[in-house]
Amino acid sequence: MPFGRNWSEELVAEWLSLDGYLVEIGLPVGSGTSGGRKEADVIGAKVINNNLEIMHVEVGFFTSKSLCKF
Repeated sequence: MPFGRNWSEELVAEWLSLDGYLVEIGLPVGSGTSGGRKEADVIGAKVINNNLEIMHVEVGFFTSKSLCKF
């Protein structure tokens, strides 16, 4: 199983893997107009009833200042 850059990506990848998906993390999908590389966080693919099902998941975080103690 591929390893994500953070625990959320790893959790999503493991869930998809356990559900029978072939999983890829950090798949390059192109470059922006100002340069740099764009990539998909987690991609899963599996065949169900002769149809290819692709799952694309972008992982994000929400933090609140009230939850962060410095």
